[in-house]
Amino acid sequence: KNQARTLLNQSQSADPAALARFAAVGVTAPPKLADALHVIAREHGFDTWPALKFHVEAGSEDPMQAFSAVVRSNQPALVREVLSRHPSLKGRINEPLPGYSFDVPALIAAVHRENRELVDLLLDAGADINARTGWWAGSFGVLDSASRELSEHLISRGAARSEEHTSELQSHHD
Repeated sequence: KNQARTLLNQSQSADPAALARFAAVGVTAPPKLADALHVIAREHGFDTWPALKFHVEAGSEDPMQAFSAVVRSNQPALVREVLSRHPSLKGRINEPLPGYSFDVPALIAAVHRENRELVDLLLDAGADINARTGWWAGSFGVLDSASRELSEHLISRGAARSEEHTSELQSHHD
């Protein structure tokens, strides 16, 4: 990420080499940090920044760190790859993800991103649909922040409404 910030700063100073690096990946408008991350990823042989980040973090000795990184990337293909590479993660799939607030497990992180494909992948890998966060001020589950459409899908997959969630739904209907 530091390399991307340096590249971005160089381009903002009209450095011809930096501008050429952006042009090589098709960036013609004034570049943003996301563009610089894309340039760095491409220069290292990866199509996307999350793919490069996964590659670097997957090399770490802690599979949960790699799992957390790919869940954060919001790319089901990368999550599938990490689960395949580290089968032991299926036994830890409901544990809080390192680097996330509120002791959030992977499934709830996927729900927050409204990524149905990732939600289904995690459920198929053994995630507990009724798991809750371990937040000290009060836990929350998949139905507490999902959109109506995703909530319906989660319920069809076995999510149970909490008493709090049910009374909240009733108050919206009144």
